[in-house]
Amino acid sequence: MSTALNINMIGREEYIDQKPYWDYQRKIEFNKEQLKWNVDRIAESLLSMTDDSEIKKIEVDAEDMFTEMWNRLPMEEYEDPPRNWIPENEKYQIVDEHTRGRPGWLRS
Repeated sequence: MSTALNINMIGREEYIDQKPYWDYQRKIEFNKEQLKWNVDRIAESLLSMTDDSEIKKIEVDAEDMFTEMWNRLPMEEYEDPPRNWIPENEKYQIVDEHTRGRPGWLRS
């Protein structure tokens, strides 16, 4: 069985030649994934909150919330991704990186 090269991924040589650039792009992507995951959890929690035995639904547009929070997040506060992190977006994956595991980071 042959493995097809995914042209959307970062080539190994390209990554090595432009390591600082790709490391920073991947850092941005990691922080976006983390924020998106947290915003989705917040939106789920707000969807149904109780108040004196009466359920009040709070509708939240998670995408708008993500955009607002992302635009307010200073670059200085970006966290570095762990070494074993694989971006969900193939555009930021390094060729053959997916063979180490599934995309995402310690979440099920």
